[in-house]
Amino acid sequence: MHRESGHSVYYKIALRERDAARKTARANRISNYLDRIETTVDPTQSVPSAPLRSQAHAMIEKFRTASGPGQPCRTADNIESCGQTFALYQSPDGLKVLPFYCKSRACPVCADKRNQKWYHRSAAIMKKMTSCKHIVLTIRSSNEPLRDQISHLVKSFRRLRQSKLWTSHTPWGYWMIEITFNHERQQWHPHLHVICNSSWIPQADLSAQWLIASAGSWMVSIRSVAGNLPAYLAKYVAKTSTIFQAAPDVLDADQQLKGLRFVNKIGSFPKIPLEVGEELHFVGTLRNIVNAIGPRKPWWDFLADWLIEFHPAELRASLKTRGPHAARYSPTSLVDFSESKSQA
Repeated sequence: MHRESGHSVYYKIALRERDAARKTARANRISNYLDRIETTVDPTQSVPSAPLRSQAHAMIEKFRTASGPGQPCRTADNIESCGQTFALYQSPDGLKVLPFYCKSRACPVCADKRNQKWYHRSAAIMKKMTSCKHIVLTIRSSNEPLRDQISHLVKSFRRLRQSKLWTSHTPWGYWMIEITFNHERQQWHPHLHVICNSSWIPQADLSAQWLIASAGSWMVSIRSVAGNLPAYLAKYVAKTSTIFQAAPDVLDADQQLKGLRFVNKIGSFPKIPLEVGEELHFVGTLRNIVNAIGPRKPWWDFLADWLIEFHPAELRASLKTRGPHAARYSPTSLVDFSESKSQA
């Protein structure tokens, strides 16, 4: 039987002890830095306004109440930490530390950010539209699960777009799903808002075609859009958080809506520069970066040193706040950290 030499065994033990000592020293170094740092950033300042903070707190309480006392609730945790923890992003100019937003549909803060983003996007769209129309398509309310109703609505709209009536006008634009809840009937009411560039479609013809496509509903409306189109479009895109304000069971609504698309393009969409601001790639929340430091990921060591040196207050604030579960590392976000450090 082959036996390892005593020298080889002692060498492996020495390597393990060295790695353990380095890991302990690294953890102690970070802890010592954080103990000496005074918190100079109020993380709640990243929330735009007092009404939004109030809405966010109300939504957190609603989810926690639905989950039950002492039970974990991922959505509530995400909303609670939204804008109050920081993340590292890669930009064309190097690494940047910015507030991290949870992007939950139930989050009022993220709904406000979506409103602002779509206001700028729709301003670019408006410049290309010569005859803007607003079309509303409604299906019959029922006791079917919300997800099934939305699926039926989207499939019905697809059938409508395949009809000769629709293709003859070749409209292009966006469709958006709006969902309301009738408390008297205890029923959901999903419907589509279509903002499109199109010639006039007679409402009677559109209603007859929608009756066929939806297999039972003739309720439609079509009108020209006047006034502030960017605000008009952004309003419907940002209304998703109101679904949870009206929902009798927020946990069920959250599960029913998971993974569904609420906005999409239709038709031959022209090339429009829709992205506003610089391109940012998410690397990781500061909390998760510090927690991930280890011998298998040496480049996280550099990130920890860089964060401690240049962003101590944000790091301290993030470690005080539970990071969102949605935070994940992106392998495509790696940069030349040595160059970033020299620039900083």
